[in-house]
Amino acid sequence: MFRRIIFHRLERFTLGTIAPTFRNLGQNLFKTGSQICGPDSHSDQLVRSMRCVPINNTVYPKLLTADWVAPNATIIGDVEVDSGSSIWHTAVLRGDTAKIRVGKNSLIQDRAILKSSNITDSEISIGDNVFVGPNTQLDACTLDDFSFVGMGATIGRGVVVEPYAVVAAGSVVPEGTVVPSGQVWAGHPAQYLRDLTQEEKHQIAENLIELQQLSQLYCEETEKSFREQQDHIEDDLLRATSFSEEVRGLAHKEAGLPIDKDDAQYISDPRVPNISIEPDQGDRTWSPYEQDLSRFPEIFKMYGENFDRYEQVKKRFETEQPGEQMGEHPINPQKPTDQSPWEKRYDDYMPRHKGQLLQ
Repeated sequence: MFRRIIFHRLERFTLGTIAPTFRNLGQNLFKTGSQICGPDSHSDQLVRSMRCVPINNTVYPKLLTADWVAPNATIIGDVEVDSGSSIWHTAVLRGDTAKIRVGKNSLIQDRAILKSSNITDSEISIGDNVFVGPNTQLDACTLDDFSFVGMGATIGRGVVVEPYAVVAAGSVVPEGTVVPSGQVWAGHPAQYLRDLTQEEKHQIAENLIELQQLSQLYCEETEKSFREQQDHIEDDLLRATSFSEEVRGLAHKEAGLPIDKDDAQYISDPRVPNISIEPDQGDRTWSPYEQDLSRFPEIFKMYGENFDRYEQVKKRFETEQPGEQMGEHPINPQKPTDQSPWEKRYDDYMPRHKGQLLQ
């Protein structure tokens, strides 16, 4: 107990007195050396983080309730992110061009760009439980609750994506378009493709929950201080070396690593000859038919190719008409109308969407 008290006081004295003294001394020495160098000197510049850039004292990003904002994300100006939402790596939210409102439990994925082409009275409204995929571009638009925007999609100005509507990856939605609820739109320009199934609606909700949990893990890791990171590394090393010899031997055996010292020495010592190398192996040329199992007919018949079956399948494909097995509509096959097995499977543990939000 007495030793811990002494160590604690010594650490506080080091961090509070000795460390700042040496730091100021080093800074003064650097300034003096730079002045002595004259025109050959250089100055270090610190680039501040772009994760929260205010415009003035009243217009600034409001991110305190967000689940996680990536350290390399760029958020400028009038941006509000509600609880449970996350902004991922290298995403850009330009609140200096439009008001940006992100609801609860929504995800703005990597390299997404949210900005307005017209600064006058522009707003980007993103509801609750919305997924905005990687590398997407959003102009002044409205994404309602539970909407889904695939990666690489472009949403034009004035577009409204209704609840449970899906914009497919790489699609371009023209200005003023309304994507109805429960439909999948795709293409350039985007057009109606098909209706969304009940199974896909539940999969969208499950995907949001998984990514939200992953963002919480990222938040826990990225917000660690340098001291916490070093302690975590030391704990991992201590945990890896605290196993007994038997446990380490089993782990090495499963990983294909040397089990004991003799094996490790044999592998690492280049002086140990490889007895499996034949004397004339260096002079031989490689033959692609050396191991075709032609000298072992019994093994070849047992494990080799089934040429009779191959000829049957080949003959069938040669005589079969294109689209014969696809029914009456080979290009647009009929979808099953009975979704009850999927509905029962998912409705047992997730309620059907009836207008309320799933928090």
